[in-house]
Amino acid sequence: MVRLTENGTEVRWLPPDFSAQVPHLPALDTAVASSNGLLSYDRAGQTLTVHGKLDEPTCRRLLTCYATHADRAVIHGVLRGLQNNSLLHMPDDELRALETFARRIRGEIFFATRWVIVEGQAEYLLMHALARQLGYDLDEHGVSVIDAVNNGHPATFAALARALGIPWIAVLDGDDAGRGYLQAIINRDFEPTFVNDRCKMHARGNLEQQLLADGLEAELRAVLETIGQADAPTIDRPTLERRLEGHKTACAAELAARITRDAALAQRMPSLFRDAIASLRGLV
Repeated sequence: MVRLTENGTEVRWLPPDFSAQVPHLPALDTAVASSNGLLSYDRAGQTLTVHGKLDEPTCRRLLTCYATHADRAVIHGVLRGLQNNSLLHMPDDELRALETFARRIRGEIFFATRWVIVEGQAEYLLMHALARQLGYDLDEHGVSVIDAVNNGHPATFAALARALGIPWIAVLDGDDAGRGYLQAIINRDFEPTFVNDRCKMHARGNLEQQLLADGLEAELRAVLETIGQADAPTIDRPTLERRLEGHKTACAAELAARITRDAALAQRMPSLFRDAIASLRGLV
């Protein structure tokens, strides 16, 4: 990716490996030999290469190699820097998934300046409609909304954004699935404080439960009736929730259309959506 930034032209890519220069020691040969191909070392260039992510146990073994070296502090800093750089590594299986979904189907995300990661198409539709009504058209401002579950996994896109230097935020359901996505993002070696700042979860469960908790039951019944559920005005609350879940995308499309016509309805949408849109203005 080649981008023009305030500091000039910036080039980002997904390197298959990461290298640093460290002096040779016999102990280093043992660490490399026991790494199952993760490490290689070029004696002529005194270059240590990591073919993937440098995990903590392997990094500690490397640090131990230089525990008594005269330049231990400097070398340890180089090795920790190498480990930090290797966090940008994207595994081959995820790259294949991105090749299939993100690049061929949603290639525009790589031209975006910021990403909003959501779970599905319903959130995608609502975020775009709400942002337009709030005076911050996402397309005009170079923001891509990524319905990550349909195109891979939220954690994959969070890691990809880090590797490509794309600022991002995520809005997730507050149910078991959403908590699983959040933990998967943390497991990609993001700092918990960073994740807490960038990832928000609906307080009342999934999207439909949050909309109902925000007092939109009458509107949601009307939406269901509009899309062909004639008994929507009279069904009980549990049935209503099931219907909304079963017609998730169609309901979101109709609700999004109503948002574009009704500024007051936009102000009643879940606060996480509105807060996320507001935070995009200064996101770096």
